[in-house]
Amino acid sequence: MCTVFFLLGVYTIRKPESTAGFFNKVGSQMYGKKIADRLYSSRNILWAGWAFAIFTLFTAAQATYQIVHAIVTGAGN
Repeated sequence: MCTVFFLLGVYTIRKPESTAGFFNKVGSQMYGKKIADRLYSSRNILWAGWAFAIFTLFTAAQATYQIVHAIVTGAGN
């Protein structure tokens, strides 16, 4: 699951205009065009992409640490 979110973040970083266009189209149906234009600008989407990528790396590292720690210490047996 972390891989999917990481790849979504990378795609958003590489193509913020495309991602912003998608969210703007979907968001304008919910919020109206004026608010969606402000919420889903390319700049805001780019920041979200970086947050997705960095957050998922930390989450994956923490999950890997928990698994390795449980194996090494024999926790759960």
